[in-house]
Amino acid sequence: MVASRVAPHPISSGLSVRALPETSFDQLSKVCDFWLLKGAGYDGPASRCLFELGHEIKALLQPLQQEEYRRKRRVQHLEQMMLQWIEVFGDSDGESLRTGEEKIRSPLAMMQMLQAQARQIQDLTDQLEHARAVSR
Repeated sequence: MVASRVAPHPISSGLSVRALPETSFDQLSKVCDFWLLKGAGYDGPASRCLFELGHEIKALLQPLQQEEYRRKRRVQHLEQMMLQWIEVFGDSDGESLRTGEEKIRSPLAMMQMLQAQARQIQDLTDQLEHARAVSR
């Protein structure tokens, strides 16, 4: 919820110092909820404005929270894909990638290798068919 007052260290000077939680969309939403509840009585024009401001901020937060959720899901998916890649092809130390000795660690290198092998298979198939035709 909203941070409670904390006396400044080492002595209290009368200043309002707050131990604020980590900044996040969820915390901002909780603060808005707190002030919406507090200003729900419409005691005066200022509290009404605060109440309406809280509603506007909550409306602005919703798309941001949805985008943050989508990004987190995407990162989780990519992490899982990387773990699968490492599980199948192993982890690289990075040096072999820089020197070019590692030929199968990247998806681009894998695609190029598969294309070269497909061409080689096609060439061998053509040679085999030609040899069969000649031997008949």
